[in-house]
Amino acid sequence: MFLNKIKDKYHHNLLSSFIEKGDLIEIRNIIKKNYIQNNKSDLKILNDYLSKFLSEQKFEKLFNKNLIWVNSFEQGTCKYINKFLIDLFSHNKVSFTNPSKYVDELYELIKTRNIYKVDFQDLCNMSYVYQYLLSEKNEDFKILNSSASFFETVNKTYFTHYFLTRSFIYITKNPYEIFKRNKSQNLSDNKINHMQELISGETNDLQHKYEDDKYFVSENRQSWSTNVSSWTNPNVISTFRGFILREEDLVSDPLQKLSELTSHLIQSGLDLDLDYSYLQNYISQNPLKKDILENVTFSNKELKILDRDIGKMAEKLSYKPEL
Repeated sequence: MFLNKIKDKYHHNLLSSFIEKGDLIEIRNIIKKNYIQNNKSDLKILNDYLSKFLSEQKFEKLFNKNLIWVNSFEQGTCKYINKFLIDLFSHNKVSFTNPSKYVDELYELIKTRNIYKVDFQDLCNMSYVYQYLLSEKNEDFKILNSSASFFETVNKTYFTHYFLTRSFIYITKNPYEIFKRNKSQNLSDNKINHMQELISGETNDLQHKYEDDKYFVSENRQSWSTNVSSWTNPNVISTFRGFILREEDLVSDPLQKLSELTSHLIQSGLDLDLDYSYLQNYISQNPLKKDILENVTFSNKELKILDRDIGKMAEKLSYKPEL
């Protein structure tokens, strides 16, 4: 124990001297050896260092900035864009790792560190550390999916940081159609609350459990309105290079929307070509179809509750119920 304290003190002094000199190469080497490769390292100490690095522009090149988020209120909404990015990056020979759920990546990470839970408070405190460790696995672009709401803490830490994230894509879907789909799948059971999770309630913080509940990771989804509002905030879009995509617009004009998305990624620094013939060919091979829900109606009570909770945000995105 005493020797470990001496060693920690030595590494701290050494790192401090390199920080003072602005020696990014040596800073990276020490961080990699002592914290990334050492699964027994104290992540709270790493968090303190990252807080400093992320607060000063001169340390920006310490980070790969390789996280690309494809997010939506429902995970299933991300599937088409996930598949498109795989094809687009492969076509342009851009190195990447296949899309994965952020919560699953967190589970794999904490398992190696003997951490058994990540609740929302942990995410608020340690989000930058977790994402830094995921980012540092390699320099390839890493596509992550999440249904969590974007957050900002009182200490001015956020869901992610622009030194870590290259860009995000947030996909919206008509919440009234989500409700109708939920209802159509359970028409025979009157006890099921079909608007559950769309509106504010106890189920808004999803608990993902692994290995017979040995590990769990929180996903702070919140209601549809809160979730959408958090990611479509103009400051969030501009700071973190966001692209907002209505699923309905993608279905009605896929060439326009996929070309806009490709242009956005190019502007975010990815080495891609805006090739309309490629996009047209991709769309013809991967057609999108609108979900048609027949014989599903809203009761006056259902509409009143939905409008009260999601009406304002839905109206901003030109969403309304099809009666």
